[in-house]
Amino acid sequence: MSRSFKTTLQAFTVNFLCSAVLISVSLGLVLLWFFPYPFIAIDDISTPLLMIIGVNLCIGPLLTLILYKPDKKGLLFDLFIVAILQIAALIYGLYAVYDSRPTYLVFYGDSFYLTDHKQVDQSALQDDSLAIGAWDRPKIVASVLPGNTQQRMLLAFESMASGQPLSMNAAYFVSTNTLEPSEWLLLALNPKQFKNIPKKYRDNPRYAFFHVVSAKNGLIAVFDTEKLAITHIFTGK
Repeated sequence: MSRSFKTTLQAFTVNFLCSAVLISVSLGLVLLWFFPYPFIAIDDISTPLLMIIGVNLCIGPLLTLILYKPDKKGLLFDLFIVAILQIAALIYGLYAVYDSRPTYLVFYGDSFYLTDHKQVDQSALQDDSLAIGAWDRPKIVASVLPGNTQQRMLLAFESMASGQPLSMNAAYFVSTNTLEPSEWLLLALNPKQFKNIPKKYRDNPRYAFFHVVSAKNGLIAVFDTEKLAITHIFTGK
């Protein structure tokens, strides 16, 4: 191995390792904050993630390997352009992840519905404690319609006519503790219809099972009726 190629390989390795550390730290912070479990298991952010990883871990180091030649005229400028390309891709990718961040996982009817910050008009919230700011983490809420059965049916018809799903209407959002454990269990799916439920959830009466409506199909949420939290997500079979 020539000395020149060894130096080029070292530059490639340095770029790759620095990029890997930068991506791990930045993506880790963004995903842990804006996509805490179960949101990371429900939402689909594969496109911006692939762009970030592809440009910074593949194209950037590869360009460094191709362009880096010791004593080459304009080498620093070439490496500067590569670094700018990688940083721009990272910033754009992180913004794309942030822009697609979820705000609420809404329980309505017998399912959980994932909504992002563009779909919900928070000015309609009746409970200010449920509001989510630009840098706040997403929340799990329930959508409870007021009135008797007939009034609720009327609201449902009005919702269909307007094109705004009730699962996205913040006027009916309430905290999950509004519903009693018995109400969660009453609305839950029959666990016997799924063959792949983890054993620790299968026969435990505190857990309820619900469909999840999101970009990913066929997801089932395991809801702890005592902690009022989703503890597990799996694909129903």
